[in-house]
Amino acid sequence: MLKVILYAKMIPDSGVGGAEGAVVGLIQALGKLPDEGEEYLIIAHRDHVDWLAPYLGPRQRIVIEPDTRVRGWKKWIRLDRVVGEEFKRVLKRCLDLNTAFPTPKISCGFFESLGADVLHFPFQHFEISALPSIFTPHDLQHRHYPNFFSPVNFARREVLYRAGCAYSQVVAVCGEWVKQDVMQNYGTPPGKFAVIPWAPFTQTLTVPTEAELNSARKGHSLPAMFAFYPAMTWPHKNHLRLIEALHLLRERHGLEVPLICTGTKNAFWPRLEKRIKELKLEQQIRFLGLVSFKDLRAIYRLCRCVVVPSLFEAESGPVYEAWNDDLPVVCSNNTSFPGMVSDAALMFDPFSIDDMADKIRQIWENESLCRELREKGRRRLQDFSWEKTARAYRALYRRLANQPLDKEDRARLENQ
Repeated sequence: MLKVILYAKMIPDSGVGGAEGAVVGLIQALGKLPDEGEEYLIIAHRDHVDWLAPYLGPRQRIVIEPDTRVRGWKKWIRLDRVVGEEFKRVLKRCLDLNTAFPTPKISCGFFESLGADVLHFPFQHFEISALPSIFTPHDLQHRHYPNFFSPVNFARREVLYRAGCAYSQVVAVCGEWVKQDVMQNYGTPPGKFAVIPWAPFTQTLTVPTEAELNSARKGHSLPAMFAFYPAMTWPHKNHLRLIEALHLLRERHGLEVPLICTGTKNAFWPRLEKRIKELKLEQQIRFLGLVSFKDLRAIYRLCRCVVVPSLFEAESGPVYEAWNDDLPVVCSNNTSFPGMVSDAALMFDPFSIDDMADKIRQIWENESLCRELREKGRRRLQDFSWEKTARAYRALYRRLANQPLDKEDRARLENQ
């Protein structure tokens, strides 16, 4: 019997974005694998116990951890083993601001009491425990765009990521770009990594019926043709330049491309709203806010193309999800995008409004190009599935638990 703890103590729709979909997809996919003697304990948030229930398999159950946690590390690990001199200065600023000193967490014994073999943190959280552990840092955005983070949040992330990379047995990442990024920033040795790609979150959802498509179109007043960008309104998601690019197309070429955006509207939203009004694009660009998973899949099925202008992505869920619904993709050419999409998307410089506008115009007007990108997207998607992801993680769990590996397990681990 292999017993694995999956730490999924997150609040749904709270701003973790793609990490939430990744956690849901992994849990569901593991639960669908043939029973080979595994049990999965899902640590859920005590105030949001039921949100994961629809995705659980027969060998998975929810567990709630106790309220009281031991957090002080000072008698366990010296801080200078976790953060470097550069970041000590940031931490000192937190103290100068009379904020809570960010310290990594240590298990109070709860994880160990569950009798598990492996502990996996599949999103940005980590605690030291006596169990063999896997840490999944989805991205190091705070390192690339520190101006998007307050000093306190930057410091907290830095302590968390450094601790996770230092004290886990395996650092599991979604792609080679993230692996190299973590190695460069934290000096994590190459042999400590497992590279396991994620898959489209929308693969976990049923295909909408015609009635559901009509309901979504009517309920959200969707135009007959539109481009789609699902992303929270964080600054690095680059909505602002996308708005400018669509304005340029209208003013320079007389081309109006309707845009539908979904995702939580956070503190950056008022600036986007103001710019849309200044450019008189209220009838052309609409932000629907957070929509249901059912409507999300329906909107993908109804749009003409997916546009992803993000300044930073370790892996882009919307690109996978576009391919999953046979859609052409136009996206940024930076960070992980080139390695992820290969030739299955039309790419632009996300800092260039002109380049972005030109590529959107091509994908909007050129049907033969769209057919070509759809075909390439279908072929590229064959490399990504939740079953492949789940089987790779199961092989990793077995290895950490010192359990026998079959031929398939060894092959999957060798490919990492």
